[in-house]
Amino acid sequence: MAHADRRIKGRGILRHTSRHRGSHSESPVNVINPRAWYCLRPCKLPLTLSARKHPLSTVAAVVFAMMPMIGVISCQSTGGKDQNVQEPRGSPGVGSAVIGGPVQGKRAVNGKLSGALAGGTIGNYLERQDRDRTAAAIAVGYLPEQGELVKVEAVEASPTTARRGDIVNLTSTYTILTPNNQPTMIRERREIRHNGSVVANPVIDVQRANGTFTSTLLITLPPNVAPGTYDVTTTVSKDERTSQSMTSFTVK
Repeated sequence: MAHADRRIKGRGILRHTSRHRGSHSESPVNVINPRAWYCLRPCKLPLTLSARKHPLSTVAAVVFAMMPMIGVISCQSTGGKDQNVQEPRGSPGVGSAVIGGPVQGKRAVNGKLSGALAGGTIGNYLERQDRDRTAAAIAVGYLPEQGELVKVEAVEASPTTARRGDIVNLTSTYTILTPNNQPTMIRERREIRHNGSVVANPVIDVQRANGTFTSTLLITLPPNVAPGTYDVTTTVSKDERTSQSMTSFTVK
């Protein structure tokens, strides 16, 4: 096979012409001159082939030349992190939903505020499922022979120190498991006491599948709320089986 190279002066392009044995036709192939790649300025790219004569080679060469620049722009715009990913929060802030994760729904709550909390309001009830049945059973070491399981795993009042008019999030995480893996009705109760007196006792009845759930009840403190410590007892029950845990918040 015989080869002949002809340089196109000043264009950074080599035209490589190959003549195949047994054939009288020439097939021109455009090869980029490596020494011409130092120029990456969009206005002075070393690509001056006629688009009419070589449209595909021109487009391919332009795209290939711009690839390093595109990579740099992409890294700078995202900072090396997927901008669509939302990082979970460690605990809910004032007026927020539940601890991390997506909120699955909102429900109405039965109850009202009285005594030191009179004039305040009970807001939305927010919920999500944290684990399915399999993951929940592994986490608590559950076996169907144990029968029905109701277990409050964590409770939290946030913020722990609040002021008049603030929103306090009362959050609880609990697990429900049954031997037959059937949805079941459970009751959540959050009893709030101030100086020994019950000032709130909101209740909600909800049907749950087997698994672990987190729910948050939002309470807006009244403008004239009495200062001091408010004890919160969260009870989750199914028929005769109950589980409860306590937390508190302080009003300045």
